[in-house]
Amino acid sequence: MMTRALATDADEMEDANNLIYLRARYYDPELGIFLSEDPVEGNINDPMSLNGYAYAQGNPVNNTDPSGTRICSDVTQENNPQELHVCLRNVGRLRRNFGIRFRDDTSDNLSNWTSQRVNNVYNAVQAISEKLGGLTRQAIGDTVIQLVGESEGTEAARATRCDLLTLFLNFPEASNHVHTVNNLIHEFGHLITLSSPTGRIANSEALGPATEILNRPVELWRQVQNNRGFSETLGWDASSRENHTDLPAEVVADMFLYWVQFNSPFPQDAQFIGQARSAFINGGDIPNGSGSPLTRINENTPINDGSVIQSAGIMAWAANATCAAPAGASIPDTALADYPEVIAANNGWCNFA
Repeated sequence: MMTRALATDADEMEDANNLIYLRARYYDPELGIFLSEDPVEGNINDPMSLNGYAYAQGNPVNNTDPSGTRICSDVTQENNPQELHVCLRNVGRLRRNFGIRFRDDTSDNLSNWTSQRVNNVYNAVQAISEKLGGLTRQAIGDTVIQLVGESEGTEAARATRCDLLTLFLNFPEASNHVHTVNNLIHEFGHLITLSSPTGRIANSEALGPATEILNRPVELWRQVQNNRGFSETLGWDASSRENHTDLPAEVVADMFLYWVQFNSPFPQDAQFIGQARSAFINGGDIPNGSGSPLTRINENTPINDGSVIQSAGIMAWAANATCAAPAGASIPDTALADYPEVIAANNGWCNFA
């Protein structure tokens, strides 16, 4: 059976009935079994996997089951007890402190949540938490991190909805891909900066002055790009990017990554391009090429009122983040295909359709 000491080491949650919560189902440490069947079907070639109530395929000393559905097979009490303890601890802390849960939707009947993958998620969340502090759970927490076998395209991961990140193990450029800490921070950045239902920023369809996009990060950055002629390489160390495109949603997620992970500020320059990125991230007036506040005069929009383009900044976006995605909610793939967070409509303003 899984001992109570092992569960305590893993920081797993225990309820008033002394049952241990392992995300997909409850475990009874006295009986040494789960109280409901494994939602993952067993493999006929692996007889131990066919017992839907067993814990860790009948070997709780050498195996662990951080998701409640499959064993974490790369580290065991026998071959690497220290790494096993770290993996279990990180699973427990992510669940307890941030509501982050793991799910494995691959089809190989093995555990793909290896210790390295778990620890990378943990380190990404810790890095974000060091910057966001008490806003972390509101901004990125109560989220399922889902492993899926095959990507439909070339992407390694996707913000599927405001409480779900999907990580692809296999795609044309890589097989059994292990997502880096920076890649994961980038994906969490989508949750903070994309409009609902993909992200946690409320979308506004109102036509109005530039101040009305203050709290809409992706649309705000699209306006800055249009007015300043930004390219992917200007105003920062572009080699630090996870997605080398000019798509506003991807640029914004990478600026979030830059803010979280790199201590150096955006570079100061004569054209005020680095300063514009800094103002976007930290809040304030976006500077034009001479350093004065950038104003809303753009031939691509019917609104030429000269209002100053401002940013609320990441801390404000995190403070206003909400996720109301219903269980099992999904978004049409067509809406996510090229990742703008919104589909252009309404005279250049946006509406998620």
